[in-house]
Amino acid sequence: MKNASGTPDRQFGTLPSARGFVPALEGLRAVAAFAVLTTHVAFQTASSTGSTIHRIWGRMDLSVAVFFALSGFLLWRVHALHARSGEPGTARPARTYLRSRLVRIMPAYLVLVAAVFLLVPQNASSSPATWTANLTLSQVFVPDSLVEGLTHAWSLSVEMSFYLVLPLLWWALVRLRGRPRAGASPRSRRRPSSASAGHWCRGTTWACRSGSTIRSCRRRSRRGSRRG
Repeated sequence: MKNASGTPDRQFGTLPSARGFVPALEGLRAVAAFAVLTTHVAFQTASSTGSTIHRIWGRMDLSVAVFFALSGFLLWRVHALHARSGEPGTARPARTYLRSRLVRIMPAYLVLVAAVFLLVPQNASSSPATWTANLTLSQVFVPDSLVEGLTHAWSLSVEMSFYLVLPLLWWALVRLRGRPRAGASPRSRRRPSSASAGHWCRGTTWACRSGSTIRSCRRRSRRGSRRG
C-alpha cells in the first residue's frame, strides 16, 4: 500500500498528499472500531442500560461519526488540493468516482443481503419494499426496513448517501473560487502580492508561519528592532 507523500508548493511549502495511505489515521480508526464493537457487545449482552457505565457502553456507537468524518476527509482532500493548485474544473470525473465507490461496496454487500434475507428465519416474510430498500442501501429512508441481521447496515446507508451527494458538493464549491484574472498564470494567481503579505504580517501572527510570508515577517521584525 502506497503511503501519502508531500506535494511541493512554492508559497506554502509542502502540502499533504491527496492520495495514498495515511498511517496517522489508523490509531483513530482503531479506537472508533473498538468503541463500536463495545456497543454491539453491550446490546447483545443486555449491558447497555442500568448503571452509568452500562449506559456509556450503550452510547459508544457515537464513534460511528468518526468513520463518517474520516471518509469525508479522505475523499475530499484530492479536491481540496486540486482547488489549491488553481487548476480548472474538478479533480476527478463524477462517473469514475461513483464507479469506484460502487465496485468497492456493492458486490459483497449484495451477497450479504441475499444471505440474510434467505437464511435468517425472522426475515422470511419481508416485503418486496423491504428487500428493495436494503438492496439499494436506502433502508434509513424507508420506515421499518431495518431487518434482523442487517440493522448495523444503517451506517453504510448513510455513507452511501454521502458518496452520492459529494459530486454535487464539489461541483457547487468549485464555482466559489471565482474567475481568474485575464492573462494571469496559475502560479501567479496562487501567489499573494507583497502588499497582501505585509497586511497578513501586521494583522495576524499565525499567517507568518506559511511559506515565503515568514521571511517577509522576519525582515520587517528586524527593521523594526533596529529602528527602536
